[in-house]
Amino acid sequence: MNLSVVTDRPDLLVLGFEGRLDIKGASALEIPLSARVNAAKRGTVFDLSKVDFMASMGMQLLVASHRSLSVAGKRLVILSPQPDVETSLRLSRLDTVIAIVHDAKEAERLAAG
Repeated sequence: MNLSVVTDRPDLLVLGFEGRLDIKGASALEIPLSARVNAAKRGTVFDLSKVDFMASMGMQLLVASHRSLSVAGKRLVILSPQPDVETSLRLSRLDTVIAIVHDAKEAERLAAG
């Protein structure tokens, strides 16, 4: 699992994920992702377009990031999850608390706004 900074502005952080958010991938990202999100305290977009699998551990990372940002009054938005990942997110009802969009400009607007 790889994590990269796509955009780093004072009002917005966009992080790109690549690989599998299974137990191994989520465990590898837990500390660096938490540190980056907690330090950001700004609207954040998770680009999941290159994530081909997400297990419950990956969803827990999303929820933890959402909570951290919410406490700071900021928003997390998920961008372009692959169909299987999006289905998992919607079945788990995460889309009711974290916006899922397929347009980068819309994701940035929602996160930064």
